[in-house]
Amino acid sequence: MEWREGHRVDGRDLVSGERGDAMSAASDIIPRREEAAASHQLRQRRATWRAAKGRVLCPVVREFCEHFALPMPDEEEQRFRCLLAALAVDRAPCTVEWERAAFLGDQAVRVLAPIHLEVLGHSDHAAMLRAMAPLRTPYDFFAMDRVFAQRPWERLSQAARSAATWASALGDAPAPAQRYERVFAARAAGEAMQAAQAWPQGIDALRQVARIVAPPKGAGGR
Repeated sequence: MEWREGHRVDGRDLVSGERGDAMSAASDIIPRREEAAASHQLRQRRATWRAAKGRVLCPVVREFCEHFALPMPDEEEQRFRCLLAALAVDRAPCTVEWERAAFLGDQAVRVLAPIHLEVLGHSDHAAMLRAMAPLRTPYDFFAMDRVFAQRPWERLSQAARSAATWASALGDAPAPAQRYERVFAARAAGEAMQAAQAWPQGIDALRQVARIVAPPKGAGGR
């Protein structure tokens, strides 16, 4: 061992026990590598998303996609990239945008919120949300918004409640002027997914919402 100025030996202060600059730098190598790998993964995902944006013209679906921003497990990362590569969502009549926004609001409340509620220790509330019938109408979402108002379930409930609030404002008759509400319902659903880091469920929701399309011209119904 070598004595150094300031009572340091082998890079460690004899009094405080703190590591010196060299050893601290060495201990930072692994976290920095992990950070660099996560940053590279995020850049790749954003590049894939930029390439897919030209095929995702629906503002509701596009807003939801924007929230796949945090590092995902490798398997889910691959699923997301494969889905984006094949994803094509055209602009649609406001009735279809309404259905897409309502579907994402429903997923935020019944699928995404329970995941985080369980992590927070609210398994009973998570089970209650999962057992609910699908939310289809503005009245369903308004009732759900009231439920959230009575049970302030920390951070995730705010995103899920926001989705319910915006979906309740969609109205019975879809109208072009309601695009603001539709996009914000999708944004809140994305925030609920991001907060819960529920990537598998988010990817499944993205796949399903992309399948909600307008009926062929001349068809009597969906």
